[in-house]
Amino acid sequence: MKRELSPAERRWRAVLFASLTAETVAAFALALGTSPLGRAAALALSLGASSALLASFAVQRRRHERFLLRLESLAEDDGGDDEALLEERGRRLREVELLELLEQRLEESATAGLLRTEAELHALQNQINPHFLYNTLEIIRSRALVQGCLDVPEMVESLALQFRYCINSQGEMATLRQELAHVRNYLLIQRYRFGDRIRYKEVIHDEDDCVLNSRLPILTLQPIIENALIHGVNPRVEGGSITLRVRASDKRLYISVEDDGVGIPEEALKRMRQSLQGSAPAPSPRGRDGRSSGIAMGNVNRRIRLCFGEHYGVDVASTAGVGTSVFITLPLVREI
Repeated sequence: MKRELSPAERRWRAVLFASLTAETVAAFALALGTSPLGRAAALALSLGASSALLASFAVQRRRHERFLLRLESLAEDDGGDDEALLEERGRRLREVELLELLEQRLEESATAGLLRTEAELHALQNQINPHFLYNTLEIIRSRALVQGCLDVPEMVESLALQFRYCINSQGEMATLRQELAHVRNYLLIQRYRFGDRIRYKEVIHDEDDCVLNSRLPILTLQPIIENALIHGVNPRVEGGSITLRVRASDKRLYISVEDDGVGIPEEALKRMRQSLQGSAPAPSPRGRDGRSSGIAMGNVNRRIRLCFGEHYGVDVASTAGVGTSVFITLPLVREI
């Protein structure tokens, strides 16, 4: 014979159910859905069910609260000595606390489900928008070729490759070879802007496949190169040079980006290094355009540490009027 659950057991099973309902339905939707649109629709339905359940709990809680007010009024009229009223009041208080807990669990589950739904919808957008973008860029490139304008097709192709790399590989790991190719595409466009004022060189001490195919977070190098270009070299009238160096040991990959630009003042450099080490807020801007050179470095540093741990990341050295060197330390992760 099946044992009947006590009121307390039923209440706590309800709490557990409420805390898992939206997340479980969302997980099944993600696992069983055959398309991003289907999964997003299933997640939206699960959120609707959670919202309905949440509204039901809110109504019940308000009823209990109104009943508690009536009990308190009766208890005051009775001198506060009626044991039955006190017992009922205690029971109602426990019910209100339980309903508040149920609402909290459901709100947390509904929020988590909403974030998943938004991620699914963004995934849909990211599947649609790039195709339109690539097709448009290809049309521009083709028209420029027909008109005999050779530099525009080159820039458009480089831009398309950059978009493809950033959008299709969002949040993923890349190889060093892919990162270097992305840097070259970025600099190809910048050369049309800055001309001969910008000089770029790569020094790779060990160009075997083990090093070039090593893994690192996507968009590790380009933001550092952009910092060197915009905030280091560009403010100089005569421009300057940027050198990217790569070397590897048995277990680590060392990358440096060096420029002979305007450098960073001592106090700003101190704040920047403290920020990279996690002991200070983000640094103040340097550069004539007011953009912060520390934001990109901080972002790269955080992503490296999230992927590989606190022993890896970004450091910077600089002398005002001489130049800046950014050092990136990574584990030597071979492509599987």
